Amino acid sequence: MVFTGIDTSICVETSLREGFNMGYDVAIISDATASGNKRHYETTLERVRDYYGLVMDIERFKRAINNIDKIRKGEIDLSDKRRKI
Repeated sequence: MVFTGIDTSICVETSLREGFNMGYDVAIISDATASGNKRHYETTLERVRDYYGLVMDIERFKRAINNIDKIRKGEIDLSDKRRKI
């Protein structure tokens, strides 16, 4: 599950934790969330990184989605352990 939204430390984090507790892999898009309190925002990102899932910006997320599409199409060979995705 991919999370974005307003009030990172309350609404977004609560939803993300619920998804995690239900067994989903979770990610938060750091530059597509916002909070009125910068310290709360940073704490949420740190908590997600340390305990729950991935924190990435929108550009990294787009690269990840593009790579998934390339894998699906057979354009990326996952058996090549030297390849960095």
